Amino acid sequence: MCKSLALVFIFSLPTLAQISADTLYAKGLRACLEKEVASYSKFSSRDLRNVIVVKDDKLTEGLPFQLGEIKVQYLSGDQLALAYKNRSTEKKNERREIPIIELIPIHDNEGKLYFAYKNYWFSYSEKGGFFTQKKRVFGFALEGGCHAEIGFDEVEKRFVIGKVELWGI
Repeated sequence: MCKSLALVFIFSLPTLAQISADTLYAKGLRACLEKEVASYSKFSSRDLRNVIVVKDDKLTEGLPFQLGEIKVQYLSGDQLALAYKNRSTEKKNERREIPIIELIPIHDNEGKLYFAYKNYWFSYSEKGGFFTQKKRVFGFALEGGCHAEIGFDEVEKRFVIGKVELWGI
């Protein structure tokens, strides 16, 4: 019985990955990230093909770690703090902050669905410690974001990504 369940699980892993890549969140994230690569790669020194998304048990659970040519990491607050501590700034003008993405729940407006996220620069520090308990401080500096319209294709009977727009501060 256990061997049967293990075999079913092993052979269903590719199927599970396919299902998660077909969710509205995965489709919206991919469309927005690809738009960022196309728009910003000409002038940005940031690595747009390796991104960090803030882990959210409801929104990011089951999302793929690879969207086309873009690799995605889903990190919690403690993991973000560790990544910030481990980040080295080898180049003189390189920012120490880490670029991260925070997903926003899909919402509807006038009969249409919208996927969105915000881009932040993440920083971390600890204050106090000798006579007091250390206080952890997470910093989020808003940079911009993306939103994508989600429509329903009546012919193919599936949701499709429509207009994708980037915005910035």
